[in-house]
Amino acid sequence: MILALAVAAAMSMPPVEECGGDPAFDQVRAKFIAAVKGRDVGVLAGIAADDVGLDDIGEDKGVARMRDMMSGEQGADFWRMLEPAADGGCSGGAGGRILPSYATRLTGEEMVVAAAREPIRAGPSAEARVKGFALYEWVALNFADSGPFYWHVKLRSGRIGYIRSERIYSNISPYAAFERQGRQWRMTKLRLVPAD
Repeated sequence: MILALAVAAAMSMPPVEECGGDPAFDQVRAKFIAAVKGRDVGVLAGIAADDVGLDDIGEDKGVARMRDMMSGEQGADFWRMLEPAADGGCSGGAGGRILPSYATRLTGEEMVVAAAREPIRAGPSAEARVKGFALYEWVALNFADSGPFYWHVKLRSGRIGYIRSERIYSNISPYAAFERQGRQWRMTKLRLVPAD
């Protein structure tokens, strides 16, 4: 029994929660989650710092630019890719908070299925047969993107199938960072575009 639990733990990476207990942050986090789930750029803008960063190299920044990106042609993709940030735990420290917790825990080319019960499908569509479910499982191999919405992967458990691309989290996936500015918490970074 102990060996089975150790093997299961090696194949999965559930989110961690390190950010509870600060009511001011909890309120901002609740607004962030509501914005992502409701695709509400106004709520997102309301919690963002004026110079919110939008990429890793500091070129894209500011609330107006964020509104353009989230409302523009690629906006639907950005919202979809932020889903794990809304329900993937939180990493925290003295300097700030990061959603999801995976953003600080993955290195190199590691990937994880950022979902408690994500369907593994036989083909790259929502209509394809469900072969099973991934439970925060590590991805052992990404065969290739399979269209804009599914990736063909092999999990560490050995199962092979198609998983929604927004649920495959890597070190280039979107995240939100928050810092205390005076008495308020603000979103200081919403990484949408990975650095080249």
